[in-house]
Amino acid sequence: MTVVRMEGRAHRHAVQFYEDEQFLVERVAEFLADGTRRAEPCVVFATAEHNQRFAERLRALGADPDVVRFLDARATVGQFLDGEMPDALRFQRVIGRALDEIGGAERRVRAYGEMVDLLWRDGKPDAAIRLEELWNALPERYMLSLLCAYPIGNFAAKADSSRFRAVCDAHDAVRPTEHSMEEGEPRERRIAELEQRAAALEAEVAYRKQLERRLAEALAGRQRSEELLRDFVENATIGLHWVAADGTIEWANEAELRMLGYTREEYLGRHIADFHADPEKIADILRRLTASEEIHDYEAPLVAKDGSIKWVAISSNVLFEGGRFVHTRCFSRDITEKKRLQEQNGFLLRATDVLSRSFDYRARLDALAHLVVPDLADCCVIDLATDGGYERVALVHRDPALQQHGRAAYERCAVPAERDLVLAVLRDRQPRIVAGLTDDSLPDFRSVMLVPMLAQERVVGVMTFITSDSRRQYSEDDLPLAVDLASRAGAAIEIARLYHLAEASNRSKDEFLATLSHELRTPLTAIAGWARMLATGGLDEQTQRTAVATIEQNSRMQAKLVDDLLDVSRVVSGKLSLEQEPVDLSGVIADVLRTMRVAADAKHIVVEASGLETRAVVQGDPTRLQQVTWNLVSNAIKFSTEGARVEVRLEQDETHARVIVRDDGRGIAESFLPFVFEPFRQADASLTRTHGGLGLGLALVKYLVEAHGGTVRAESAGLGRGATFTVTLPRPRYVPAVPLLPS
Repeated sequence: MTVVRMEGRAHRHAVQFYEDEQFLVERVAEFLADGTRRAEPCVVFATAEHNQRFAERLRALGADPDVVRFLDARATVGQFLDGEMPDALRFQRVIGRALDEIGGAERRVRAYGEMVDLLWRDGKPDAAIRLEELWNALPERYMLSLLCAYPIGNFAAKADSSRFRAVCDAHDAVRPTEHSMEEGEPRERRIAELEQRAAALEAEVAYRKQLERRLAEALAGRQRSEELLRDFVENATIGLHWVAADGTIEWANEAELRMLGYTREEYLGRHIADFHADPEKIADILRRLTASEEIHDYEAPLVAKDGSIKWVAISSNVLFEGGRFVHTRCFSRDITEKKRLQEQNGFLLRATDVLSRSFDYRARLDALAHLVVPDLADCCVIDLATDGGYERVALVHRDPALQQHGRAAYERCAVPAERDLVLAVLRDRQPRIVAGLTDDSLPDFRSVMLVPMLAQERVVGVMTFITSDSRRQYSEDDLPLAVDLASRAGAAIEIARLYHLAEASNRSKDEFLATLSHELRTPLTAIAGWARMLATGGLDEQTQRTAVATIEQNSRMQAKLVDDLLDVSRVVSGKLSLEQEPVDLSGVIADVLRTMRVAADAKHIVVEASGLETRAVVQGDPTRLQQVTWNLVSNAIKFSTEGARVEVRLEQDETHARVIVRDDGRGIAESFLPFVFEPFRQADASLTRTHGGLGLGLALVKYLVEAHGGTVRAESAGLGRGATFTVTLPRPRYVPAVPLLPS
């Protein structure tokens, strides 16, 4: 074997790697024997076993082991360790004392140490490397030839590569294991084999790294795929869940939990039937799935956390493994809105059928309120608009006692206008949703929704939906159905109104035709009778004069009827023309009063005129204005009793002139007052009525006055209390200065 020689430096530090213990013993013994031959002090820091074997080998080599100082390595290293790491000062003191004892301060010392190997074997590689550095840092007054040894097995792991290099860097010389120490051809062959193995190992390492990289990429790809799949099922827009064979919910995604409003802890681990509103449906679903059937779009109601019902379409099948039911694979699609629309459409069809059964809108509205309760509300109230208020035509409650209470309270209580929600909706034409409001005229409620009933842009009433016993709370989502329903009710009311108007118009037409026939027949009968008597002859002179006067009077009456009919026809067809010239109303009124004096005197009626002393000039047709005045005065005389009084008054201001005709006669019923100016309308339309006429006079008055840019108004305190008609006409801006001739 080659002896390690270290010369030329104060400190010489070598490391020997080995595999076999015997190789180590021989190597160290040769190192020590060479030192004894050179008369160099020698010291060994090794285990007791190694110290004994080193001494025996020294004797075999012919060296005296007694001149070598053998120290216990573990005892020595324990003297300078500070916790896990060696302390530099302690190391110098302990090792320096050992070297001084063998005269190391005067000449070169040979030392062999296993303390670094012990630290390495104890799992303290960093402490071993630090100890190597401390050996190199010994003071220059010591000339040291140091040999350390490590089993090559200490560095078998890949992670030991960096530390192996650190150990080598801490030494002046690095000696390989015994397998690389032979000289000659075996040694060179061994090196070649090691180089070949190193090359093969590098190739193997590169291949393994490539495989590791591919495996890592594959694992990353699989992990990414799993993450994407997990994200897909967890964050899908449709609900997903698994149900075990016993009905327990094992897993659910976020869409399922979000749809029903439960947390994962509240949903998982419970029986699926706990969330189904229809026990028969879930029992059927589980039975079919257990029988290996697949179900598609099975509609079922689920109970959400807030108590509401969610309709879902369920599609599901079962995962079986070896014939064993593992779990279901369920997809739950929310169809609540679809079901709501279906139910609403069905409800609207039923409501339309109810509203179209007859033209008695009061009965139909009551039937509609009964349809609303209890499907849409616990109570339904319908109010129809009137002049300045409303009339309650329907009030239906699911509890008959509360229904009766509500009706009695409405009749008993008067809600202040500022708090009346019905009046507010009639005024604003906007629906309202309220809660927590007290109204004595309504039953107790939880939530109230008021919706206007519109007909051709008119508010005809208000529908009120009320919840009390149920848990339902109205929201904006309920308004579309309520508005649609109220619109249909409003349209039904309008249709009924138009129907009744058409019926009234037909009745008026029939009454007019009967009156017209009567009014035409009456003068014709008189004319024909007197004409036959005149043709027969034998009448005395007085009777002949009476016959001629009667024929002439009835002819004028018939001509007046025809003129009125023609005037109405001209008004309707837009062919009525008016002359435009300044007209003094005082002269017009005076002419009419002179004409009507005979008729008034016949009934002993006193006609009083006032305001005629001052001219009241208007722009218009003198003939038509005379016709207006004549119709009003003749009506006042006709409908006044004998001995009554008729007042005709002319008033004027800077902008208008007013003709006021007032009588103390029959008067006008309040119910007929709105229709007094309609053509063919008469308060008494029977053939046995006291006064004749077609009912066209006041209609012509209204047409003619409005054609002159004026207005006419009728007032009456009721039957038997007379009537007052006021015609208001605009005055021209400039009044002619010359006197006007009477019309």
